[in-house]
Amino acid sequence: MQLQTLKTLTLSVFSAMMLVACGGGGGSDTVAPPSSFIPNNQYSSEIYGDTTGFVGQSVGLVFVQSASEKDSYDSYRWTQTSGVQVTITANTQSAISFTPTLAGDYKFELRLYKEGKLVKTLYKTVNIQQTNSEIASLRTDRAVGSGGSFSLRFYTKTPLTSTQWKLTQTSGVPVTIRYHSSEAMAEISVPEVTTDQLLSFKAVSTENENLSDTVYVVVKAKTHADLPPVFFCNRPTSGVYCLPLNSLSHHHPYDNQSEYAGYLTDCVMSNELNDQKACTLQSLPFIGMETDTPSVDDIMQRVVVSHDWMAENFKRFLLNYDTHGDFRRLLRSTTAIVISENVRPSFYWGGVGAIYLDPAYLWMTPEQRDDLIEIADYRSEYGNELNFLEIDDYEKNKRSIYNSDYFTDIKLRKSRNLETIAMPLATLLYHELAHANDYMPYSEVKKLTGTNGQYQTANSVLVEDKISDQLTRQYPLIDTRLKSLAQVSYGGETATSNEKSYTPAQVGQWFFADRGVALYSFYNEREDLAMLFEESMMLSRFGVSRYNMFFNTGRPYQLARGEKNWVANQSVKPRANFVVSQILPEAGLEVQQKLANTNSTSLCVGRGISNYYDTDCSKSYTMANAYFGQYNNSQLPKTPTRGITPIESKGMMR
Repeated sequence: MQLQTLKTLTLSVFSAMMLVACGGGGGSDTVAPPSSFIPNNQYSSEIYGDTTGFVGQSVGLVFVQSASEKDSYDSYRWTQTSGVQVTITANTQSAISFTPTLAGDYKFELRLYKEGKLVKTLYKTVNIQQTNSEIASLRTDRAVGSGGSFSLRFYTKTPLTSTQWKLTQTSGVPVTIRYHSSEAMAEISVPEVTTDQLLSFKAVSTENENLSDTVYVVVKAKTHADLPPVFFCNRPTSGVYCLPLNSLSHHHPYDNQSEYAGYLTDCVMSNELNDQKACTLQSLPFIGMETDTPSVDDIMQRVVVSHDWMAENFKRFLLNYDTHGDFRRLLRSTTAIVISENVRPSFYWGGVGAIYLDPAYLWMTPEQRDDLIEIADYRSEYGNELNFLEIDDYEKNKRSIYNSDYFTDIKLRKSRNLETIAMPLATLLYHELAHANDYMPYSEVKKLTGTNGQYQTANSVLVEDKISDQLTRQYPLIDTRLKSLAQVSYGGETATSNEKSYTPAQVGQWFFADRGVALYSFYNEREDLAMLFEESMMLSRFGVSRYNMFFNTGRPYQLARGEKNWVANQSVKPRANFVVSQILPEAGLEVQQKLANTNSTSLCVGRGISNYYDTDCSKSYTMANAYFGQYNNSQLPKTPTRGITPIESKGMMR
């Protein structure tokens, strides 16, 4: 439809709003001193990296832009022009890696663009040889923003421990390397640079020095001035979420034919965002301002990604699992969907009306997973001093949706299919889109089209009376002890001596005497609403049950208190029905009927982490802990529904 000018309302009016997020974590590290290499600014604008390699070994190519050509190019496109077809997952970044399957010459073309116009084309050939010797791969070659971080993992036929490998920086500006405490993995932090810089690293097995590989990384020049921490911040603390201050990766609209393609990225994923440069709702309206019934194609016109596969997998999910149209309807209250390697944790940002998704939910192949960055979450140690574990899980047919097919062993390089990632992704979307619709309900989005009163309408909805505020007034959570514990577990507050002494049985007793559906519900009213909506929709639409459980912190792990489908408890149902009726009225009746026909069920005290699904307490089990057997106490998750892979580690808070 034809949009009239909105004279005063810009997306910047949302910048004061809280950012609501989910997250992940990491393991213990040790810090190595920076290397002593001297910066080299004398690069030519050309392709660097491997010129030879072996079948089955990771090969990398990186484009470095010379200082004299700074700002000459703003987008990239890699294409393979000869050789047996290989998988390239980062073809829109300035660095790629691939794994050849046959010997021969592999030729590649790199097209460099500026504002959509082709400026230069470069070519590179890599000769691949067959070998009968065992090979190793350091993954993966990549581009990283100035001042950013990335991870490297050393793959060998027999996985190595942290003491069985050595990583050496062989060229480039000084960096800081942090080594994983038990695996052959490292996190590297790079300094801020004003011109592109080439780094190289060599990994060697200390068990067999013939097992080695080199990786190439280009640090992209900082292209923005330092900004006040309004739209961006350093590592967030105490529940404040934002985009990082350091340079972002290259991002682009997935649909380059979209009418918004020319400025979509700048509106939602740019380091240059500020109040003056914020896009207006005329230029980037909420999806629901343009259509009541958005199609999948309508949604995909608003997707910004760092890698195309992220959008492709997201689209496949919508086509196959949004059978009720829930996600398309909920997305009417957003301006864009950003999926990026720079996003962890996922969050909704009222500052621009967009949701930001962690692609760890979306990868389906080992090559796609290689594009992700294994960076420890700043919240990974929150609540470790507490004397209980809150473990929440989603289950269908006696199996967690976060099963071994979803949380694959990274070292085995297994793939995941769409069915495997669908349910965890659904929980994430219901949660984040609950936040979006809390801040800007679709009923209010419709009022923004026109010329009169738009600013006042949006301001009153965003600031004065959110659905979550109404929920708190009508159905408040009461227990102050749980609210304080939530600040410890999710906000990083220091636990008191009393809180450190609380037993899982005590906390479970308090929890099930109140009306929250997760300890996270007690963190603030926004998360209370999002957790209610997420659990209600997963039960109603997908028949997935949620388990709330409180365990002890040491082996053997034994259940002290737990419930299945606590959202269906008589004290909780009215809260859930209210939230769903306000956020997605189209689903209100179905959810009400589902909750009316579902009862919450007490779990069997004393059960282990691997057998709590069976609610027949007459059965006896040998105590087992297989479900979390790969983790030590400090790595055990408080909330499996938030993500528990080595890339996300524990406690993904949404």
